[in-house]
Amino acid sequence: MTQGRSNSSMVLQELLLEQRDAFGPGSRILVTSRDQQVLNQEVDATYEVKALNHMDALQLFKTKAFKKTCPTIDHIHLLGRMVTYTKGNPLALVVLGSALCDKSKEDWYSASNGLGQIQNVEILNVLRVSFDGLNTEQRSIFLHIACFFKGINRLHFTRILENKCPAVHYYISVLIDKSLVLASDNILGMHDLLQEMAYSIVHEESEDPGERSRLFDPEDIYKVLKENKGTKRVKGICLDMSKSRKMSLKTDSFAGMNCLEFLIFYNPSYFEVEKNRVHLPHSGLEYLSNELRYFHWDGFPSKSLPQDFSAENLVQFDFSESKVEKLWSGKQNLLNLKAINLSSSRCLTELPDLSKAINLEYINLSGCESLKRVPSSFQHLEKLKCLDLTDCHNLITLPRRIDSKCLEQLFITGCSNVRNCPETYADIGYLDLSGTSVEKVPLSIKLRQISLIGCKNITKFPVISENIRVLLLDRTAIEEVPSSIEFLTNLVSLHMFDCKRLSKLPSSICKLKFLENFYLSGCSKLETFPEIKRPMKSLRTLYLGRTAIKKLPSSIRHQKSLIFLELDGASIKELPELPPSLCILSARDCESLETISSSTLSQSIRLNLANCFRFDQNAIMEDMQLKIQSGNIGDMFQILSPGSEIPHWFFNRSWGSSVAIQLPSDCHKLKAIAFCLIVHHTVPLNDLLQEDKAINIKWQCHAKRNNCEQDDIIFRTECEMYNFQDSKMHDSDHMLLWHENWKEDSFSKYSDKEITFEFYPKAKAKSFDRNTSEMELREIEKHCKVKSGGVYLLFDENPHLFSISDEDLSDQEDDYYSLYSSSSSAEDSGDEIDHENDDSKSGKTSPATSFFSHRKGYLLLLCFLTFAYFFLSWTSQFCFAPQFIPPPPT
Repeated sequence: MTQGRSNSSMVLQELLLEQRDAFGPGSRILVTSRDQQVLNQEVDATYEVKALNHMDALQLFKTKAFKKTCPTIDHIHLLGRMVTYTKGNPLALVVLGSALCDKSKEDWYSASNGLGQIQNVEILNVLRVSFDGLNTEQRSIFLHIACFFKGINRLHFTRILENKCPAVHYYISVLIDKSLVLASDNILGMHDLLQEMAYSIVHEESEDPGERSRLFDPEDIYKVLKENKGTKRVKGICLDMSKSRKMSLKTDSFAGMNCLEFLIFYNPSYFEVEKNRVHLPHSGLEYLSNELRYFHWDGFPSKSLPQDFSAENLVQFDFSESKVEKLWSGKQNLLNLKAINLSSSRCLTELPDLSKAINLEYINLSGCESLKRVPSSFQHLEKLKCLDLTDCHNLITLPRRIDSKCLEQLFITGCSNVRNCPETYADIGYLDLSGTSVEKVPLSIKLRQISLIGCKNITKFPVISENIRVLLLDRTAIEEVPSSIEFLTNLVSLHMFDCKRLSKLPSSICKLKFLENFYLSGCSKLETFPEIKRPMKSLRTLYLGRTAIKKLPSSIRHQKSLIFLELDGASIKELPELPPSLCILSARDCESLETISSSTLSQSIRLNLANCFRFDQNAIMEDMQLKIQSGNIGDMFQILSPGSEIPHWFFNRSWGSSVAIQLPSDCHKLKAIAFCLIVHHTVPLNDLLQEDKAINIKWQCHAKRNNCEQDDIIFRTECEMYNFQDSKMHDSDHMLLWHENWKEDSFSKYSDKEITFEFYPKAKAKSFDRNTSEMELREIEKHCKVKSGGVYLLFDENPHLFSISDEDLSDQEDDYYSLYSSSSSAEDSGDEIDHENDDSKSGKTSPATSFFSHRKGYLLLLCFLTFAYFFLSWTSQFCFAPQFIPPPPT
């Protein structure tokens, strides 16, 4: 324990124990400390001071930099850069702001350009107090993290140092307690100012970079290596090759650094065109320090390591995308070695003898395309946890057995020449044999998850451990699922995508009480799904697309946990009653589908019926009208189906992508919003969309501000319209109908005002895809057009129950359909629809004016017609504010 900590503890103990009675009842005593351990005694609660958010940081900085004055235009655009640099650190904000108070514009620009290069002495001196209170090993670990390992996983860092410094885990905790190091999600980090302090401490060691303990500046490293100025004082080198000049090293560039422990040449940029800017002679290096513990060199350019190199102290080496053909010859004492990464080393033909690497845990050989044989010494690696041989396309020979009982993951993915899987008695978490030629899985393997995707030699359902939880059998040649599947009682996910020979499922499959996800899409010979005699209480997702199933079992309505049902491209004709839990039903490209159960429309559900051209839309629209206007519908409802007309009961409608509405005086009673859009595509979507891309419909509502050109945005939102690759949805109109119960008070201040709803398509990548550019997404959007739209507002309690006569409704619909028929010519000529001029020229009273002048009579007529047609008393539960669209100008 340091003297500083002892003194702090003694003062705190005296204050809170011996003198606690000196404070009056209700007193609150605040104690601040850089050391969390000091606060772990005799305090009631501990609060960790967080970094200030941007707005608070900006306010604090302005208070110190300008005092009572206001920032000028010259200062404003520099403020954000200053505040961002401090990352919310109050000390840095106060010191930097005070330093710039009353300074000239030139001083501000100079300070801004020097951020991160010119260390502020006052800040660093305050921060260094905590560092000076550390012991020698703690200081060394702090500098290692700051200079080499910021951003590394804490467990990995501990693994690298624990053989030399057994207390490394504890020392990291000390650094965290003193707020010198952060560990968010087990990732080690620190504030940039603390890292600058660490750099400053290293620079103080010597003016000559070759005499410093740690090298991290690209220019310093260039100078030391090019001029062979490295000495035994250098313990570590960390070079960001993306920031380095090109350099060709000599065979003896590392000759003087015989105490080197960390050698890190990395390239952080995935898109870097020239990944390796450091080149070696054809003969490679003659010398490397035998003290090396961590050796990381992306794209290592030599065929092998130096002949005399001893890997005795080596804990981990990473040679991703290297030119290595063979690491070394003969046996080495590899007692400390725990991890090897030679991924994508395409020239690697031979692995060294690793029989003495008894502590080896991780081996990554993925993408080593020239490797044909894994040595038998792998069999004796008793602590091996993960072996990755993914895409070793020429690999033929594997050890017959792997004795490690610690083995958790084994990847042989894409090794098409491998016919046999090694036996092991470990309880493997994940075994991936996808794309191999294996015919069966060894019975000795206890599995929790296995992938046999694309194993065309698998013709029978595998006999595997009853502990299996995830079973991936996509694109295998399996013809039948045995009735014994019911004994896989722990099975959670069963994937059988595109099993083209599968023709039958046993009824016992419905006894899997823990099955959550069942994927059968693409099983084109599968004609029936078994009746579910007892509810599968855990089943949440069911994929039956592109199968020959024509009818779903009626018992599906009892699957109360089912939330997603996929039937895309299936031969199904009608959908029975579905469970009320269902949230998403995708039945696109079901060309035979005609009807769905009306009960489905009362749920909160998203229906995708794209390209279901036989589907009876009229019947469902009548049902939708009743349910929406009566409020007898789920919180959120969405349906996409073929259609080219907005339903007549959407009185607020218009051609194009925006709809304007005059709100009533009591719009705070808004209960629900529905909109209906007609969307058109000019290009087949499979030419534009892929599985990781989607088209969404974004919409926003805005109102004019008084005496202001800019509108008030009342709200923005979006709904996913579709996300698929092989849809035929093009050159035809589709209707998107969306309804949501409205729980916000967004409209209350816009009573009696006009608001506008705008709708527009938005393409986006569902996940990271470096091949997708913003330009490509915008190109997708160009081919999706909102032709027309309608909005319906439902209010709670209806003191303003509006009505409309059949004659007026007929006139309105005639106007609307004439607008459709003439829209193309009007749109092409760029003409605008002028509501007022149309009315004045014709001399007619607008339908809306006539509507309101005869309100009482029309109300009685509407009540009578409603009773006669629907036999339901629902007129007292809704209102709408009609807005009629006149025909386009002639």
